[in-house]
Amino acid sequence: MRKFPYIEIDLKTDILAFAAFVMALGGVLVQGYHFVRGAQVTLFPPEQVIMIFYQYHPKDEKRYLRLGARVAYTNDGETGHNAVVEKETISFELDGVRYEQQWQSVHKFTGTEASVKTEYISEAKPEPIQAGNAISREIYFAPHSIRCTQKQPDCNVEKNYLTGIDFLNGIAGLEQLKITISSKLFDVKKPIRVSCLIDVDTALIGKLAAFGSAAPSCWPESS
Repeated sequence: MRKFPYIEIDLKTDILAFAAFVMALGGVLVQGYHFVRGAQVTLFPPEQVIMIFYQYHPKDEKRYLRLGARVAYTNDGETGHNAVVEKETISFELDGVRYEQQWQSVHKFTGTEASVKTEYISEAKPEPIQAGNAISREIYFAPHSIRCTQKQPDCNVEKNYLTGIDFLNGIAGLEQLKITISSKLFDVKKPIRVSCLIDVDTALIGKLAAFGSAAPSCWPESS
């Protein structure tokens, strides 16, 4: 113990008090970090992509490509930092043209790889991802019209509607087809995206040509 005029300081007590202050300050900083950090959502790439040549109307003999995939998330944010999936899309490119489909419904895909069957579960709608939890659903996507203005004379409103024949012709010369799933989270400006690669071979093309459906594996880009 040091003694000064009129003052006595116990060094041991002083050190313990300082240590307690540092620990309390550290706790406040950690809490502040997690508060600012918010929801931490991870979107996983699908292991498989469903391809179906879909006939929209009995009087229209054309069949158009629709895609399906399991879309899964985790939210590693702290308690209270939830997220909401606002919209999901799936896209790919052929000959430099990007084709996009939007979420349509939640389905259950069954059957064999060469004969895929679909079972409607519910419409696709915004869904919360609670902090510390995960969600997973099989989403059936569909092409949608795009907006064209008078300033875009070459714009094709139905650009995303790709017939099965055109799709087969487009992938015939490819070794791989890159599939990208994009998810827009509510109140988050930048969508999160994940991609995977489908190996294009004669087996895949043959199944699509013969049965109008296939369920090829989709491999992570890093594999």
